[in-house]
Amino acid sequence: EYTKRITNGNGFDLVFDTVGGQNMLNSFEAVKINGTVVTVSAQESINLSLAHAKALDIKVVFMLIPLIHNIGRELHGEILQKLSELADFGKLKPLVDKVFEFKDISKAHEYFEKREAGVGKVVIKI
Repeated sequence: EYTKRITNGNGFDLVFDTVGGQNMLNSFEAVKINGTVVTVSAQESINLSLAHAKALDIKVVFMLIPLIHNIGRELHGEILQKLSELADFGKLKPLVDKVFEFKDISKAHEYFEKREAGVGKVVIKI
């Protein structure tokens, strides 16, 4: 429903998945035909039928592995710099469901554990 409302039923050009698993399938649903899904967590076996049907471009990014082995640190710095620029220019729009103050961290956990969270992340402000 959210994707239909925000994208007029077309789907997003790109979905950045930081969760993996079932959320990757949600990402396949949310992205448009010929869209791109980028994930940092692709460790489960999932059905790629929808990705095939929509001709999706799927990118799996495991930034930590090369960094651990001291490979391509400069490239990762460039990637993070580009992400920073996109964020500065308002090109990245994180989905935030609810923000809690740090002093209310137990309420945030309760909220999340009761599955009251909607679309987006539950954020704890420090």
